[in-house]
Amino acid sequence: MISSDKIKSSLAYKYIKNLKDNNTPYDKALISAVQNEEIKSMNYEKGFLKTVTRLIYYGLNETSLMSADEQELIKATLKNQDYFSRYNFLNSHYGLRNSQLHILVGESGKGKSTLLRSIILDTAHHENSLVILSEEDCDSFKYQINLYANCDKIKRNVAKTLKNIKVFSELDNDLDPIRHFSHYFAKIRRFIESYNIKSLFYDNISTGIFSEEFQIQSKVIKEFKKIAIDFEIPVFIISHPKKNALFSDILLRKDHISGNRCMSTIPENIYTLNACHNLYPKKTYILIDKSRHYSRANNRWFELEYTYLNEETGAFTSDKPVTYENVIENVKNNRK
Repeated sequence: MISSDKIKSSLAYKYIKNLKDNNTPYDKALISAVQNEEIKSMNYEKGFLKTVTRLIYYGLNETSLMSADEQELIKATLKNQDYFSRYNFLNSHYGLRNSQLHILVGESGKGKSTLLRSIILDTAHHENSLVILSEEDCDSFKYQINLYANCDKIKRNVAKTLKNIKVFSELDNDLDPIRHFSHYFAKIRRFIESYNIKSLFYDNISTGIFSEEFQIQSKVIKEFKKIAIDFEIPVFIISHPKKNALFSDILLRKDHISGNRCMSTIPENIYTLNACHNLYPKKTYILIDKSRHYSRANNRWFELEYTYLNEETGAFTSDKPVTYENVIENVKNNRK
């Protein structure tokens, strides 16, 4: 444990304290300290600069004991909604959560990317969002998101919203998952810093450059978690289920997520998409299978409403709560 005396006598403390006194935001102060050459020469142990910055900005408590004021601050933070959403399933835990991972798992072709585009449009209405693509090139994604935005029923400044969406495609970069691991995440961090990114979306981790490297997948998800914490932004990741996940099970659940077990243990929020495309009309259900800090949201089901916006495209325009009994009946009928 790092003592308060050691922290307050350090060069890093004086440097970061001066930044805070000059109204520098937390994330910029931390980045500035990390990049400062004189501080680099001090060779502080890993995590020291982050600890110092948290102490100066938030008043770090070295024990688990929290004052009543600290508890009220955390409680208020958990109930504060930072991002607009049209969807009840997200609003059931006050929208996308800063510093948290969100995972959406669903079979190929069942609507994951379709749902994601509407979430991106909602989130980028006021703030910059970064979208990382593994299956699409940038131009293809931009074309689709422009179609969605121009036909969307949610009233917004379309041009401003689209300008707020920054796109990075793995297809445009020749990256090796082992040799370029650090380079990959350093590039994402630079992107976030350069464009003041306030939310990050990854479509799709199951087809991305790390999808075949099982031994480093835990490192990958932990790196995304660190990004969420360091920049205090929500990170939303799309994933496929394991092969033949529904061979013996009726419903897709968080345990079916493809890849390393960390994919289901580290994220705070996990949603599963269950589609009934053999029914008429087609039905798509989303389950909040995990919501670590919001017990009221856990195990709640919602039906997504799909609307054709024009002859070329459609979107999930809204959702409504449904019962488990309703879902299981339709899923069984879908299999007949």
